Amino acid sequence: MPDSGPPPATDPSVDPNVVHLPFLVDDYFVPNGCFGDGNCGGGVLSINSRACLDRPATAQGVCRLYTYTPLAEGSPGYQGFLGVLFQGVGPTGEVDIGHVPGLAVQPGAKRVVFWAWVGATSGDVDVAFRAGGANNWEGRSDASLPYRDSFGVPKDVTLHKEFQKFTIELSGVTYSEVVSPFGWAITAIGRTPPIELYIADVRWE
Repeated sequence: MPDSGPPPATDPSVDPNVVHLPFLVDDYFVPNGCFGDGNCGGGVLSINSRACLDRPATAQGVCRLYTYTPLAEGSPGYQGFLGVLFQGVGPTGEVDIGHVPGLAVQPGAKRVVFWAWVGATSGDVDVAFRAGGANNWEGRSDASLPYRDSFGVPKDVTLHKEFQKFTIELSGVTYSEVVSPFGWAITAIGRTPPIELYIADVRWE
């Protein structure tokens, strides 16, 4: 048999255990970290990955519809807000925020980009987006939990029914592992009709 020659050279700088830039958040993380009204149970939150009948023409990543049905003030489980963080999944299936380890991500990310809008019946909606922030939301952290993000970069916006593209700037942010690359929260402020939030094509660059 003829000698097939040496094996092809590999690039030692490409570590298969590191998420390399740029990347679609949905390729490595899922929207499984929920907090707020009813701890996201009892019909407070539904997530539909097939509901985006219309979406930006350039969007390539997953598009999801999050429907938040706020609890009435004073009802069991009421907190007046709801939030969702993208995370990995713990080694034994953990999804609770602070219990899920981060993933090693190549340093040097400059930004997070994504599209967002709300359903026509939702009216204008204020949404607090974040890059990072797992167990470190607005500086609040539980030291008894094993995992947290070392950073949390905010992007607070008002959404309308029209598509809007947003950027969260990461220049100057340092990290080694990322627990949550992206998340959002909505304060209901006494409203109880469902809020329809669409988010598409979330990516780190």
